Amino acid sequence: MKRILFLDFDGVLNTYNYTKRLVAEGKPYRDEYGDLFDPEAVHSLKTIIDSVPDAKIVITSTWKDTIGADKVRQLWKDRDMPGKIYGMTKPFIPDFFSMDSDFELAITAGKGHEVRQWLVEHAKGKCRYVILDDMSYFLPEQESHQVKVDPFLGITEADAVKTIGLLE
Repeated sequence: MKRILFLDFDGVLNTYNYTKRLVAEGKPYRDEYGDLFDPEAVHSLKTIIDSVPDAKIVITSTWKDTIGADKVRQLWKDRDMPGKIYGMTKPFIPDFFSMDSDFELAITAGKGHEVRQWLVEHAKGKCRYVILDDMSYFLPEQESHQVKVDPFLGITEADAVKTIGLLE
């Protein structure tokens, strides 16, 4: 069975509290890739990967679009991040001419459509998945798969435990 971890960055790995602390201490809060990741959030991600080593990380963060997929992969290596990036979702571009009646859902659930499309294209057979994100841009059928992260804290140990439970 495939186990997929859909992962956002902003508010999940880089947190408001960590950035604020770095700025207050006069330390750099960005590098060549963007905002630095909170070590506590990274530790919680490592807990997930260590507990579910076959979990495949799929990036949903807009960083894949702004800095590019190759740079995101290089960031993962340079920052010594846990696990390996398996893939990235494609940006969702609504087709307004063939859209069904739920126009608002098509706009507000962009990441949900990205996740759905990725699953259709790549997750053949049985699949368990979790979406780690600080926002609710997802489709109704994905709500039970989301672990909504507090953007001030990023992934916590409690989020890690919940994620592990959903993936096992």
